[in-house]
Amino acid sequence: MAAYEVNSAIATGEAPVTSSKLSQVIDNCLPDADKPVDLNAFTEAILKQLNAASTLHKFVVSVTRVDAPHGADVDLQIENRIGASWNKEKDGLYTHRAQVGTASYLVTVMWISK
Repeated sequence: MAAYEVNSAIATGEAPVTSSKLSQVIDNCLPDADKPVDLNAFTEAILKQLNAASTLHKFVVSVTRVDAPHGADVDLQIENRIGASWNKEKDGLYTHRAQVGTASYLVTVMWISK
């Protein structure tokens, strides 16, 4: 089972799902720790569940895999910025981190009200 944490959550007046629901979606979409993660399938599975959760929003999902498969002692520094021009009352994003084996998956979900 994946361990995950919310790194940031931007709340709006019309969030399509809660942070805990998004965590459940991510956890449900990840395979068991002993199976490889297909990034395309993982991303599509998240989108499918989010689309089922809200027909009032469009979703954009970004998944970044960070891995040190040989246990290398590496000091990774990763920065990412997302800018958007949207309605702050209805649109927003969540950023989550899921851990499977040696890999971390940085998942950003953006929603835009239809």
